[in-house]
Amino acid sequence: MNPQRIWARIALLGAMLAPLAGCAKLTPPQPRAGDAPFDVIYSAPFRSIDPARRTTARLGRSAYLPRWTFLAHLEPAHPLPPPIKKDPRLDWWLRVLGPARRETLFVSFADTLTIPRFPSFDSSQPRSSRKNHEADSLTAIMVADLTARRQAAYAADTAGFATVYDAVLIKTYWLSQAALIEMPLGNVDALAARHDVLYIRPQRGNGPPGGPTYSVVDAICGRNRIGSDHFLDLGLGSGWIALLDTGVRTTHELLCDNSDRWCLVADCVSGDCSTASSTDCVGYTGCAAPDGIDRDPNGHGTSSAALLAGRGDIYDNRFGGVTRATLDCFTVYGMDDTLIAPSAATALELAARRGERVVLAEMQEPGTATVDLSAFAGHAFDAGAVVIAANGNHEFIRVNGESVPLAASIPARSRKVLGVGWYDVQTGGWDHGQAHGTTTDGRVKPDLIAPSSSQTAGDTSDSDWHGFGWTSGAAPYVAGAAMLLENWMAAGWEDVPIDPGQV
Repeated sequence: MNPQRIWARIALLGAMLAPLAGCAKLTPPQPRAGDAPFDVIYSAPFRSIDPARRTTARLGRSAYLPRWTFLAHLEPAHPLPPPIKKDPRLDWWLRVLGPARRETLFVSFADTLTIPRFPSFDSSQPRSSRKNHEADSLTAIMVADLTARRQAAYAADTAGFATVYDAVLIKTYWLSQAALIEMPLGNVDALAARHDVLYIRPQRGNGPPGGPTYSVVDAICGRNRIGSDHFLDLGLGSGWIALLDTGVRTTHELLCDNSDRWCLVADCVSGDCSTASSTDCVGYTGCAAPDGIDRDPNGHGTSSAALLAGRGDIYDNRFGGVTRATLDCFTVYGMDDTLIAPSAATALELAARRGERVVLAEMQEPGTATVDLSAFAGHAFDAGAVVIAANGNHEFIRVNGESVPLAASIPARSRKVLGVGWYDVQTGGWDHGQAHGTTTDGRVKPDLIAPSSSQTAGDTSDSDWHGFGWTSGAAPYVAGAAMLLENWMAAGWEDVPIDPGQV
């Protein structure tokens, strides 16, 4: 072989191995009672005709790499900075509005509590059933215990708020150690400097993670891409999915029929969804929900709901959803189409409280940390839910004067949340404009990519149709697939809770 080619291959190999020089050992967390070991892989038939009779076997140690490692940097030329402790918008507000301007802010504190696995609800039975009421009663006791245990920490976290920072405490939470406060912008830096304060951000955030769609095809093409109709046809039940989005037009022809598609439609921005029932479903006359309004002009939440659970009995099932799940829809975007962080936190608490098995968070908040809403989403996973989030589109930060793409938006960057990227359902092409890369602690995002650019329900009328693209259009396919797999794994094992990590 030509010596130049040999050295070229050696150089290429060196370049490929260079990132591994920054690898360090990562100690996996200790499993809780009932959790499987972290170094065990389970195998089951992928397309079993009778899931209730399937057998699940462990693979041998040769099937996995028994070393937990992570890359220390995004790439040698662009190491990411350490996580910041405040949203960059606050500095801009301080310069423009002045230090005396009071704003409502969302603050994340250091959290030492572990969220336990909540009791498993049985989605094959009505929420009003005796079994589910027993699960709800046990969950209520656990939430009350978490709330009580957080009070001492909140007393320490908010000590001196009024006298030192001129801050007013508005609300605290039980799912994560965070608070909604109101204070002058001039005191933000002093508060951020405290060791127990992890992140400070405005209560209002970005718009939903949508984007232009250039070519669209019917939703059946996306379902065919992921093979979901096979599992749907097995008739293994429907399940419960929580959708956090811009709202939903419940009267759209793809979402309105005599089925039990809607259990709860709650406005967590204008209304107080923290007082919503933890057990009941609400009957909607003619599909019209009091909160059935999509606040995005393009019908973002309506499209998400249709891909999750749209009707399969019209138009030859060309636009049917991935599942036949019952939906709890939480509006977490304001009338200006921007995310309201405390509303999203409350919605995640209610989703965990109601025993949702799958949570779809359609949001793309900037940031480099895994605190804030990422912590809430991660704790919803601890409680028992599979949490899916859109990875986000075109998110960058400035490093040494250059734009560096971030790995994922919040909450998709969480360790316990599946961040979803997208590929075109027609061409299979991957778009590098979406947020992707390595997080500051060395994880790769997105975790999965799924088909997008589907033709589905819009919001200009009850018969409006449009293309739903980018990571927003891909995340419902993954959430729907997670629900189908949950049902498949649970078949014949109704009294055995399914671990969300295994799903």
